[in-house]
Amino acid sequence: MNAIIVHGGKTFAPYISDCIEQFFIFNKSSTLFFIVDDSFAELDALKQKYPKLEIILRKSLKKSFEHKFYLLANRSAHNRWRGGFWRYVVERFFLIQEFMQQTG
Repeated sequence: MNAIIVHGGKTFAPYISDCIEQFFIFNKSSTLFFIVDDSFAELDALKQKYPKLEIILRKSLKKSFEHKFYLLANRSAHNRWRGGFWRYVVERFFLIQEFMQQTG
């Protein structure tokens, strides 16, 4: 079973390492695709430890028309609560869709 994780932001949260380690404890032969805004030194270390961890930079994905429309139509709608929490929740699904379409 392969899986995809999406993490947005400029900081590396400590729970990410735990999440990745837990995934590979139970899925040794699976690939974990990790979509991130920026590369982190911590991810480089985890990549060395888990060769089946694939890091995908968000900027390498081409935005779909629907994704662009969502961003344009909702640029201020969900930004008031927790710094745009709901906007980013929804946007993760677009990133997953784009990754899957672009990588087959």
